[in-house]
Amino acid sequence: MDLVIIAKTLAQKPDANLAIHLIDTRDKIYVSHCDFENETRDARQVTKDTTVDHAKLNKIWHTLQAQNISENRFKETVIDNMHEQARHQQFIRYLKTAYPQARLSLYVHGTTDNYLEYVNRHKLPYPSVITTADIQDEMSMISRSIANYEQLCNKTLQHKPEAQALWLAKDLKGVIPAGIRRTSGVETAGAQKFEIKEKDQPTTTVYVTIQKIPAGILESLGKLFSE
Repeated sequence: MDLVIIAKTLAQKPDANLAIHLIDTRDKIYVSHCDFENETRDARQVTKDTTVDHAKLNKIWHTLQAQNISENRFKETVIDNMHEQARHQQFIRYLKTAYPQARLSLYVHGTTDNYLEYVNRHKLPYPSVITTADIQDEMSMISRSIANYEQLCNKTLQHKPEAQALWLAKDLKGVIPAGIRRTSGVETAGAQKFEIKEKDQPTTTVYVTIQKIPAGILESLGKLFSE
């Protein structure tokens, strides 16, 4: 779904300059594989050879000490993710053909910490726009997706207060109302002000507005994002 949104964005602005960073816990093992082998996370530079050196996988398995899954599942996941990364590369090639004036790059990360470490290590700019949806299902809750999203917002706004974070949220027992939740470090009319204090970090001031969406439309959008 993320890639569909990108295509629609380029249809409106075909000469856009986009550096896209996807964060998905399903790619954690693949990203660990790339980092271990000092390979790039840039989808444009994925090798065309999708064959797998199983001796190398055995070495990575023992080095990473991935205790939470079986060895066979580890290997299957790495292979699956290699093919997924190749799919990202094919999509970038398609976009470059369809929108030759656009400047595009696509990177894959496994966790928020993983992404932030990558940004700092390579001295990359923090994002201008953060988007997320469908992070309130059971598996997302188990992996602390909301806390990770808020961490990404806070870190970004510390460095780039003018950035915008957009979350298509479902109602969470009245704690988080349903709608498009917009967070920025710049005050806007009607925004609610929050002071965020993290351990050993300066206080971050953020402003939150919520654009309510009728329940029926929100459910349809949620299904669309999860497809």
